[in-house]
Amino acid sequence: MVGRIGNPRAGNEDCTTVSGAPVLPVGYLVSASRIADRRIILAGYRSADLLTRVVGGKEVSTSAGFTLGPLL
Repeated sequence: MVGRIGNPRAGNEDCTTVSGAPVLPVGYLVSASRIADRRIILAGYRSADLLTRVVGGKEVSTSAGFTLGPLL
């Protein structure tokens, strides 16, 4: 079955005949890390905004018994 996960494509019966993956360019990991960090930060801001809209100006108690105060 060609194209299914775990089955080689293009008639390769095993992985010994598959060519290696290309090497990542210099600076790729640094760039990808910065992009990932930015996306995580933006997701945090979106979550905080959603919580603020859902809870409004109410105080919030956590499961550990802490009060966070108004979310504004």
